[in-house]
Amino acid sequence: MAPSLAMASFSDVVETHENFVAVQWMEGRDVIKGYEDETFHPEWEVNRAEALKIILLASDIVVDEAVATDAIALFPDVKPDQWYYPYVQKAVELGIVSGYPDSTFRPAKTVNLAEMLKMLYLANDVTPADATRAPYEDVPMDAWFIDYAQEAKTKHFIAATSDGYLHPDWAVTRGKLIEAVYRFSYVQTFENTIFPLALNWPLYQHPNSDVAFQIPFGWQLVTGTNGELVAWYQDELYHQSGWDRTTPHSAVVSIFVDPNEGKLTTKAYFDRIRQGWGAYGDQIQQTNSDTLVLDYEGPYEFMRDMVVAMPEGVFVTVQATYGKGRLAEQLGEIIREIEASVHNQTTPPPTGPILTKEEALEMTRMNIQVDRKGQQMLDLFEDRNLIETDTIGVGTGPVDYFYSAWADVTLKYERSFDVILDIDKGQTTNF
Repeated sequence: MAPSLAMASFSDVVETHENFVAVQWMEGRDVIKGYEDETFHPEWEVNRAEALKIILLASDIVVDEAVATDAIALFPDVKPDQWYYPYVQKAVELGIVSGYPDSTFRPAKTVNLAEMLKMLYLANDVTPADATRAPYEDVPMDAWFIDYAQEAKTKHFIAATSDGYLHPDWAVTRGKLIEAVYRFSYVQTFENTIFPLALNWPLYQHPNSDVAFQIPFGWQLVTGTNGELVAWYQDELYHQSGWDRTTPHSAVVSIFVDPNEGKLTTKAYFDRIRQGWGAYGDQIQQTNSDTLVLDYEGPYEFMRDMVVAMPEGVFVTVQATYGKGRLAEQLGEIIREIEASVHNQTTPPPTGPILTKEEALEMTRMNIQVDRKGQQMLDLFEDRNLIETDTIGVGTGPVDYFYSAWADVTLKYERSFDVILDIDKGQTTNF
C-alpha cells in the first residue's frame, strides 16, 4: 500500500515530503538552489532578503545582478556590496517593498506570512478581491492584509495550522514560502481558478483491489477493525488518542471496497444503500448515475458518506466524520478531495464506436489537467508520435510532447500524474 514516488533532489526533501513537488518546481526554474551538502532545510525561517529574491525570480521579474560602480546605498543596511542589493533595488523600483520608518530595510529580519503574501501579490501585479468576511479567527476584517489572506485561502495557497488559526505574524519557513509561491505560480501558469488541493498528495493502492486513492500529507493511514482503510487527521490540540472518536479538530475517512459478489446492478445496490440511510432521507443526493452522497450535520460533528460504482461492478464506500471546530471548513474541503480521488487503477480507455477527430479533441480538451486521464486521452490518437521529452518538466516529472498528424495537434503530457497539460494546433513544443 505504498504511495507513488519520484526522484528527490535534496536529501531532506524526499519524495514523501509535503514540499517535494514545490521544491522541484522552483529548482527546475532556477529559482532556488540547495546548500553545498545537498540539503534544502525547509524548516529554516526565511529573512526579508531571501524571501524577496525567491518571489522576484519565481514571478519572472528580470533582475540584473551587476551593480554599477557608482551605486549608492538604498538603505543604511542595504549597500552595493551585499548580495541582495540588486533584488532590493528592483523591488523598491517596482513598489513591492519599502523601508521602515527609521529608513532601514532590515534584510536579516524574518518575514512573516502576511508580509510574504503582500510581496507575492505585488510582484505578480495581482490585486486580490475585497474580502467579504474574516477568513480566519485571527484575521479580523480590519487587518491590513485581509484581502490577501482571504484570496490566498480561497485559492488554496495557504491553510490554517492544526489549531485552526492562520498565525499571520509567525515567521515563514523556507518550505512554507516555496509551497505558497509554487501554488501561486501554478495557478498563474495554467490559468486555473484555484490550486487543486489533491494535486500532489501521495497516491495509495488498495491492497486487495484495483482501487486507488489519495491522502493528504500529515494524515495517518491505518487498517480498521473491519478491514477498511482509515485515513485519520489527529487532533493533537484536544489530545485525541484514537481515530474512533471525533474531537473538534479531527477528521476520519474510512474506505471500504465491496467486490459485489451478488452482482447487483448499480440501481439495486443504491436502493439498498438508501434503505440503510432511511433516517437521513432529505440529506441523500445522487450526484450522478454512479455516485450516492449523504451529508449530515450532527450536534458535535459533520458526517459525509459517499458510495460510488466502479468498473466491473465493484462499489467503494467512503465514510467521513469531522469535528465542528475552527478547522471544519478546511477539513470538509479535504474530505471532498479524498472522495474525488478514488478511482480504478486499471480503468481501460473508452470503447465503442471509433471517435471522429472532433469528438476525440473535444473529449481530450474536457480532460486537460485532470489527473490520471492522460494516457486514456493519448490512446484516442492512435497515430501519435513522441517528438520531444522535457526531462525537467513542470517540476513534477518528465513532460512528453506527442504529435498526431490525424488531428494535427500536439499533446503536452506529464507522466507522474498521468495528465494532459495542454493541446496546441500543429506540431510544436512551444506551449
